[in-house]
Amino acid sequence: MANRLLPDYAGTLADRGLIAQLSSIRLREAIPHALLFCGDDGGEALPLALAFARHILCEDPGEDACGHCESCRQMDLWDNPDFYLCYPVIKADSREVTSEDLHKDFSSLLESQVRFSTEDWRAVLKGGNKQPHIFVAEADRLIHITSLSSFKSRHQVVLIWQPETMREDTANKLLKLLEEPPKGVIFLAVSHDPSRLLETILSRFQRIDVPPIEEDRLIDYLVSNSSATLDQAYEAGHLARGNLLRAMRLLEGKAQEHATDLALSLMETAMQRTPKAYREFANQAATLSRPEVISLIDATDRMLREMLALSYGTDDIIYTRLSIRDRIRRVSEAVPLSSYTGLMDDLSAARMELMQNASIKIVFFDLLVTMAMLIPKR
Repeated sequence: MANRLLPDYAGTLADRGLIAQLSSIRLREAIPHALLFCGDDGGEALPLALAFARHILCEDPGEDACGHCESCRQMDLWDNPDFYLCYPVIKADSREVTSEDLHKDFSSLLESQVRFSTEDWRAVLKGGNKQPHIFVAEADRLIHITSLSSFKSRHQVVLIWQPETMREDTANKLLKLLEEPPKGVIFLAVSHDPSRLLETILSRFQRIDVPPIEEDRLIDYLVSNSSATLDQAYEAGHLARGNLLRAMRLLEGKAQEHATDLALSLMETAMQRTPKAYREFANQAATLSRPEVISLIDATDRMLREMLALSYGTDDIIYTRLSIRDRIRRVSEAVPLSSYTGLMDDLSAARMELMQNASIKIVFFDLLVTMAMLIPKR
């Protein structure tokens, strides 16, 4: 596995029961023509979909891909002519880019770490505040590719990473292909936010929810495959909420602690109830990139859920660092239970505005004002 670009089932920590189901439908040749793997960003959904693609194209399959046939060797080299992968990209000036243009970049990222996040890919793209999308040129490419006969396998596999980033014109152009693909063509898709998928696209896939890694299993993996002590592995495994990438970055000191600290500061600033403090925070937020402020919104939403758990006294399901837990507890004591839904709605609205390129400074000032209205003055 260590030298493989694309994993097999043994190279994932996905749920064993789910792996058994996928293995069974492959061996029975009962594979649906369109499967949607839904799971956490940086989690097991993408590795599992890649492993399933390998198994589908394997020429001598058992319960897993054989690892030695020509197809498996080609998958190891990212050179299987019956496997196609598309993913969101940044538009280059006046022309639309497709996945094919960034093949080397994506395969290099995947070769270095089979689990990576959206932000890791954005860093490779170097697009600044531009939002990655799957453009209509990608739809034209897929329509052409799937019109060709497979080279060696009985199947062609198209794996779409983050179909939620499809532009509407892209989705519309793919509807017929997804509904009735040519014989032998199988679409696999991996979504980290299926709520953003167009209903017309969602309805054409059979959904598979990929659960987080069981905590005990994740901790055992960290102990066996890193230099972490048992205590370090336990804390990282607990905070990571079943996500190996997140756990490894916690151990490496690369977790998004800055976003968590800013999220706590956002809540504390709202409690100050002073326009001057709101302006200062909004000005600070405006110095961040758009992906960073979206991460801040997401971190605040997660923190609210932590606070809600704290208000019920369930410390055993808290996933924030011990070093800031007392600060979070103080904020949670100021927020009435009746306000949580409103606060989460405000964050969701702010996230949508930021995704639509609204002014960061204005969004955060307005957000602080609306949040303060839901937190009683002490």
